[in-house]
Amino acid sequence: MPELVCTLTQKDQRLEGTCKAADGAAVDLNDGKIDADQVSWTWRVPTPDAITWTYAFTGTLDAKGNTMKGVARISAGPGSKQNEVSFTATKQ
Repeated sequence: MPELVCTLTQKDQRLEGTCKAADGAAVDLNDGKIDADQVSWTWRVPTPDAITWTYAFTGTLDAKGNTMKGVARISAGPGSKQNEVSFTATKQ
């Protein structure tokens, strides 16, 4: 996964926002949820070859709300093998 810069907002228990890669490509968050210190969201990214990549993130915020650590599950279309990677996000 590329390094991303995200702009996120919380509305009640919903997480909304957009993330951008260094090349300027942007993707909107889907299904963003916040429950106490637990955060989750997905990205669905269609490609020119008609395959939709799904990135499903789950994470935990630290006590100050400045750092989030978790797992991203990545799949390339229905029935594809799911890969799992850890991530860390830091508030700037």
